[in-house]
Amino acid sequence: MEWYTPIMMRHVHRLVLLGLLLGGAPSVAGETPSNAWSCSAAFHDMVEKLEADYIGLRLLGRDGPLSGYEERKAAFAEKCAAASGETCTKVLGSFLEFLGDGHLFVFERPEYDAAELAAFTKQARTHRPGRDELVAMLSQDRAPRGIVGRWTDGRSEIAIVGTGDRYRAYLLDPRVEGAETGDLKAEITPTESGFEGTYYSYEHAPRYVTARLHKEGTLLSFGAVLWAKLDSRFTRESAMVDPSDPSRPTLARLNEDTTLLSIPSFLIDYNEFRAFLKKHDKILDGSRNLVIDIRGNTGGNGIYFPLIEYFADRTLPASQGLVLASPDTLAYFRNQNARIYARVASNIENHMGAIVDGPAYPEKKLKPARNKIERVAILADGGCMSAAESFILHARALSSRVKTFGSPTAGVIDYTSVNTLKLPSGTRNIYFGYPTSTYNKQVPDKGYNDTGIVPDIPIDPEVEDKVAFVLGRLE
Repeated sequence: MEWYTPIMMRHVHRLVLLGLLLGGAPSVAGETPSNAWSCSAAFHDMVEKLEADYIGLRLLGRDGPLSGYEERKAAFAEKCAAASGETCTKVLGSFLEFLGDGHLFVFERPEYDAAELAAFTKQARTHRPGRDELVAMLSQDRAPRGIVGRWTDGRSEIAIVGTGDRYRAYLLDPRVEGAETGDLKAEITPTESGFEGTYYSYEHAPRYVTARLHKEGTLLSFGAVLWAKLDSRFTRESAMVDPSDPSRPTLARLNEDTTLLSIPSFLIDYNEFRAFLKKHDKILDGSRNLVIDIRGNTGGNGIYFPLIEYFADRTLPASQGLVLASPDTLAYFRNQNARIYARVASNIENHMGAIVDGPAYPEKKLKPARNKIERVAILADGGCMSAAESFILHARALSSRVKTFGSPTAGVIDYTSVNTLKLPSGTRNIYFGYPTSTYNKQVPDKGYNDTGIVPDIPIDPEVEDKVAFVLGRLE
């Protein structure tokens, strides 16, 4: 099953290294030996961990910016008492939204037995539409930037159709063994920030998700799972997404002087990213202007320094953040690189309950490249989080050639290095993630979570072609 989790973060040699837990199990606490669990138990366990481990709650204070926290906790205790297993993750996540930190999250990885999966499959195929019906429904919608249309997850062609304010995604051309045309892939409804609903694996196993549209409606993000639109009328934007794998970077020459590099995700293999850059080395070196489009990039790994090497001309200053000393956070740092984190682990162990110095990172200087690059434009939006935000900060710090365009980022960078802990949830497998460290010692007074990283040159959301806008400013 294609389970995925929200972003997880750690520092390695000044990298803000984020990774999604796609395979092995997260660090585990509070294992539940049986399926006898309740959402109330999960909520109380999560709150205990939040208050013991989350440095943001300590720094902001329950009587300061987070006044009302205790009232919200009491209200959600009642909500969780009435929540079922299927709705628990959504309710827990809603409680955490009050704290305004995208690195505080819950996610679920439910386990289903063969009988349950068979029941899901039967239900999914009871009223499935045929290909001709889906094509007819698609032809009724004429909004090229809307969610209705033909999409791909890199494995199958998918049709998203709408009825009222509800959208359903069906397999139109499945290329996965056992999958059939008309199988349901997602059911989502609009929210203030995007969409929410149910996502189905290729085995028809359901899970709660949120989703957002990016890149002029050509990229649909379900967290780490990305879909690319196949029938967009915006040719340039369509070229920014690789249909064979929407998470991969793409590169295109806009004119003789300007190259467009699109990076939908930093959740790709480091060596693969380096190989991509090397493959296009002559084009990059020969470009006077470089446009880097990271709209919708929700993070991944700190793999971007080989890219910054193309235009770096300054030294990255040394830095250090803060850590709230707790047993969970101690276990997290003990599992990291001992050479880098030994002092942090010792500080935590000797000052339990206190705020102590976090990892210290020395200044970093990249070797200047000899090429024609004079100007670098980073195009960002509110979907940019974590590693995408740290890329912006590092690119700005390391190069005088960088200007940012677009709209403010999501603001998920002040608190980093995420640890995940399992909540008592039986086979629902609900996990709680929290950031262990601050990005620097000036957080929250000089942070980015409240405002996001504000672009040097804003672009009105109504601008139809934002790449063309950037190109116009460069010319």
